[in-house]
Amino acid sequence: NIRIAWAYWADRQSASRVADFISALWVFFEVRGSYAPAIALYGDAARKFTRSQPDTVCAAAELQAHQAWFTALIGMPNEGLALAQQSVETLKRYAQDISVETLCGVNINAIFLNRNEVVVATGEEMLASAERSGGDWQRGWALIWWSYALLMKQEIGQAIQSAEESLAIFERLRNPFGWSVASGIILGSISMAIGDITAAKDYFLRGLDAAKEIDYLRLLQISYDNLGTIALLEKDVDAAEQNFFNSLRISHQCGQTREMLASLRDFASVYMGRGDLVNALQLLSVVLSHPVSEQNSLNRPERLRDEAEKLRVQIEAQLDPARYQTAWETGCRRQIGELVEQILN
Repeated sequence: NIRIAWAYWADRQSASRVADFISALWVFFEVRGSYAPAIALYGDAARKFTRSQPDTVCAAAELQAHQAWFTALIGMPNEGLALAQQSVETLKRYAQDISVETLCGVNINAIFLNRNEVVVATGEEMLASAERSGGDWQRGWALIWWSYALLMKQEIGQAIQSAEESLAIFERLRNPFGWSVASGIILGSISMAIGDITAAKDYFLRGLDAAKEIDYLRLLQISYDNLGTIALLEKDVDAAEQNFFNSLRISHQCGQTREMLASLRDFASVYMGRGDLVNALQLLSVVLSHPVSEQNSLNRPERLRDEAEKLRVQIEAQLDPARYQTAWETGCRRQIGELVEQILN
């Protein structure tokens, strides 16, 4: 049993033995959507590495960098970014060759915080690390993050080129984990950014199919959300609602408050598409009053609060003031958990 072996070697502060499991467990927890257990596992192991030898200190830093990845996914990117950056600085002090995977802990937190300058700088470090390693998987994974950085810089042509190279690498490796991200997040998002809805839908569907092969919950969640957005653009409100429902169910299962708020915003769009402005506004009031709405979700370029506010303004212009005020106050009295349970049941 891998967890028994992990606990055994962590108790003995065996850096080399624990290092054998770090990446495999990261993929396992990421695919299964087990974020809180991952944080506990990596955090507990890091705290056991108390010796001052360089290999022990660096092992603790690696563990914390992986812990930081999952910290981002439960809606705590400020804490996650600080932890990841501290870990990377520790590894640099010991002249360690920092892996692409380790640097991911910095980037995913920076994305949720809209720290574009950090995403770009870390993306460059990832490419350099992949070049030194010479590994195809490392290059494919680094290119995914570099494509995202290029998209942020609005260098669309280069972003497409990098993303297509990444997708080709993972398809050649027959690695659905990698190609689900390259297609279902990066190439789909780039296509949406340039207004090519047909291409975006194709990429999202390809990402969805790859994610289904390994039951990769977060990619399923993101793919359903994106397909719901496209269905709204196609004026297919029923299809949008079903896709948003599928995404919300996964967010609820994985305990992701930020993504559940994003789904409430999406359902508000569905209600607006059906002319139900009162219920739409009630959902938006919950989103706008929640502190996590200051963050953005991984597949959207804006903060949740900014997106929800745009919808609220549209509703305010259409509802008479008395109905607007009543709906807003009713929504403010409701809790996110209550609303999510109501939608899912």
